[in-house]
Amino acid sequence: MIYLESKIVDPYWNLALEQYLFETVGQTADCFMLWQNKGSIIIGRHQNTMEEINRAFVEANNIPVVRRLSGGGAVYHDLGNLNFTFITSQNQDSQLHVQSFCTPVIQTLNQLGVSAEISGRNDLTIQSRKFSGNSQYVKGGRLLHHGTLMFSSELEVLEKALRVQKDKMISKGIKSVRDRVTDIRDHLPNPVSLLEFKELLKQNILSSVKVSPYILSDYDFSEIQRIADERYHTWAWNYGESPSCTISRKKYFQGCGFVEVRIAIQHGCISDLKFYGDFLGEAPPEELAEEFLGIPFPSQNFKQKLRSFPVQNYFYHINHEELLQLFD
Repeated sequence: MIYLESKIVDPYWNLALEQYLFETVGQTADCFMLWQNKGSIIIGRHQNTMEEINRAFVEANNIPVVRRLSGGGAVYHDLGNLNFTFITSQNQDSQLHVQSFCTPVIQTLNQLGVSAEISGRNDLTIQSRKFSGNSQYVKGGRLLHHGTLMFSSELEVLEKALRVQKDKMISKGIKSVRDRVTDIRDHLPNPVSLLEFKELLKQNILSSVKVSPYILSDYDFSEIQRIADERYHTWAWNYGESPSCTISRKKYFQGCGFVEVRIAIQHGCISDLKFYGDFLGEAPPEELAEEFLGIPFPSQNFKQKLRSFPVQNYFYHINHEELLQLFD
């Protein structure tokens, strides 16, 4: 088995690294990798990004949002979270079967005095509280299985980052289940560091197989960076891949009245935009709405374009920043 431990904590780069390993050495050799990301949200392949995140909080705190290759729900990563990846051949029972991949995690926790179990399709729990989510990507007879292990994550940040505002959104995206979550550290009978936990887990997984450490070459680094730049850093992948949806938001503005906006989004871009309400204005809002068709949403281009229009012509006593609040 090839073993690799990523020392980089950039989520764009690490997801590109996973893809690179899967498409190269992972095609002929089994691989195991341990890695961490700085604070970030990792979106499932088939999810609607906007439906999964609290965008105002995420943007205010500069939290990267990155789509992965595998399905499943959105997860929060930070440096209190340890991620693991297996790449192996697909067999009849491997797809969405987590037991063989997660048993070493259960064994490691048992050694540390913590009783954990596999729950449902792809979760690991302690006292019915989730500490690990798992998902898989299958292509060409090869399988990539990866999972999160919340050891000492900032659960308050997780809750705020993944808590979507209570706006009406109709979407075909697969929604995350907001399970009760917990950190492993809170259940340990004796203090253990994340590094100690990682070393014990690594020992339990690798002790029974012949291990070949994999050292990334300069060429590997350049190819991984290319994948990160061409896919994982792009708006098209992280937002544009989202399923079609309709967003409806409503707000009362003093001196103007209620303004409701309904946004239809296809392939990450605005396909229809309409304003409703009892607001007052000089020019018809349909004139403004037409200017935004085909614009990626959300995006800085959308905000910049909106700031270029005299919005008070359409909505009395509302300035650009106030109207932008309706779209956050």
